[in-house]
Amino acid sequence: MTKDNEMDTEAGATETSSTTETTATTETITSTATTVTSASNIIMEEVDGLIDLGVVIREANGSWDKLRSLVQHLPDEKKKQYLSHHFKPSHGDTLHSHPVTKKGRTWKVSFQQHWLLEFTWLSYSHLLSGGICRHCILFPEQPERGDGLGQGNRSGTFTLSAYQHPYSKALGKDGVLVSHSKSITHVRATERADLFLRNFHHSSERIDSRLLQQGNHLADENKHILTQIVLTVEFLAKQGLPFRGHHDDKECLVSFIHLDRVNAVGISKTILEALTLSLNIHKICGQAYDGAAVMSFDKAGVQAKIKKVSPMALYTHYYSHSLNLSIAASCQVQEVKNLIDIINEAHLHRRLQGQAMRAMPY
Repeated sequence: MTKDNEMDTEAGATETSSTTETTATTETITSTATTVTSASNIIMEEVDGLIDLGVVIREANGSWDKLRSLVQHLPDEKKKQYLSHHFKPSHGDTLHSHPVTKKGRTWKVSFQQHWLLEFTWLSYSHLLSGGICRHCILFPEQPERGDGLGQGNRSGTFTLSAYQHPYSKALGKDGVLVSHSKSITHVRATERADLFLRNFHHSSERIDSRLLQQGNHLADENKHILTQIVLTVEFLAKQGLPFRGHHDDKECLVSFIHLDRVNAVGISKTILEALTLSLNIHKICGQAYDGAAVMSFDKAGVQAKIKKVSPMALYTHYYSHSLNLSIAASCQVQEVKNLIDIINEAHLHRRLQGQAMRAMPY
């Protein structure tokens, strides 16, 4: 048997010729690749600590859905290892090759290590003995028509299976590696991979981290504010002091007025006349009545008549009246009546206690 050491200029692989092979009558090119890896070898390789995405591809077993499920449950630390510290063959390692027969001559075309430097997304899987795309495996997206991939790559080459042949068509304008690197799905996967690494190395800049930090800061601030409010309320309650400063605002009854007429004109006129006795009508800032139309109607009601004289007198429904009616109705229940009595007694006791403490000499 004789060997010819001529170099193939296209693939850069070693060319060997065998005289024992039958000469082909027509020009044919055949490529075969077989990867045989025993279970014991896989266990040994995993124990040896090889970071190889071939394990994920093997578990996916040709299914896009299973691949997405697998990488979805990968921890971020493991994804980072796959992206940054994937297995790299040594310079002297023998990489996968396949025979090519052309015009009666046979030579072997092998996976070239310089491809790993030229295409940064490309890795060599020791488990599968072929090229894989780290980005497309970890951030998978099933290719569709019009994405720039060739028919072979749409079947899942580099993602669901390792690239093992034909190595002679790896480079060039329409080469397998070039076509994959320009495909839409690969470009999107690369963008996601770059974003993942940036967020991993700068976790404080991630949106979820910022939201968490902002939430924690707001919670701490609210705890501090609430603590001060509780301390203030406790101090004022013990001292029997008013909450609004030196004095509590009080509602002062001006007078009871007899109404000759109970329409809007008569009521509003009577109120304004009564206020002129001791108050400045133009400084009225609010008015409150029940919901009767004669009082609340915004066109011809009492509140509208008074607003004509004092525009700043904002009308508000007299909600305390509703509360008073509700309490009056609920007082028919004995338990509620007892509760209100207890609250009144507690308030009176606290108030008298505060007055007694202020009267004590120090």
